[in-house]
Order: sequence, then C-alpha cells, then structure tokens
Amino acid sequence: MAHIDEIQTKVNDILSGHSKGQHQDTQPSQRRFSSYVNEDVEKATALASRLMQIADKKGGEAGLTDAIEETERTLGTEIPGLVQYALKLFITHYPEARAKLKLRPLEQRQPNLVRPSNPAKDQQSNQEESK
Repeated sequence: MAHIDEIQTKVNDILSGHSKGQHQDTQPSQRRFSSYVNEDVEKATALASRLMQIADKKGGEAGLTDAIEETERTLGTEIPGLVQYALKLFITHYPEARAKLKLRPLEQRQPNLVRPSNPAKDQQSNQEESK
C-alpha cells in the first residue's frame, strides 16, 4: 500500500502534466478538454464517478491508491485535460480524498500557464535580479 505522501506526489505529477503516459505535446488538430463542452464534462464526471467507485472498494489509503493508479492508466486515452479535470472532481467530491489530498495552486502546478498580475513590475524585478 502506498503512503499518502506517495499518492500526493502522483496526484501532483498528473495535475502538472509530468506523469508517465501523459501527452506533453498534443497534435495541433487535437482539441483540448473544455468545461464549456457538455460532452467533455459528462465524460470527466463519469470518470470521477468511476474513481469514487474504485476507491470505495477498499476504502482508506488503499482505495485512494487504486483510484490514482486507474487515473494513471487512463492518461493518454482521453483528450488532453479531461483526466486532470476528473481527478480534480474526485479530490473535491470524494470525502477521503478531500481529507487527505491537496490540490496545489495553479502557480505551483503549472507556472508556465500563469502570467504576473503586473507584467511591467515583474519585468522590472527580473531586470533587477539579473544585475
């Protein structure tokens, strides 16, 4: 059975895009997951429900481990972003996961997707750091 810290590390890797089996570069013609497309949300919700059922079979950390392993197996089989969204739903709505696992802020998960609030100030501080 995996320790909760190992499970958290796997969750962090999946959500940051650094997990094995994840597509780092998608095909230009392949669209990404959108929470505004009903079909995408329905698929993600179904996957999150399946993860909850898997976790319920054993319960506790063993159930969480099984659910995260299923998440890892599912990576690369769905459009980019869908599995990550489902994992966030699972962590938010499954009591055991919500109690033991944390969703890191986007700035920590994927810093390349976050822009500074004040670009001019950030650029100025970067110039000062390089001196």
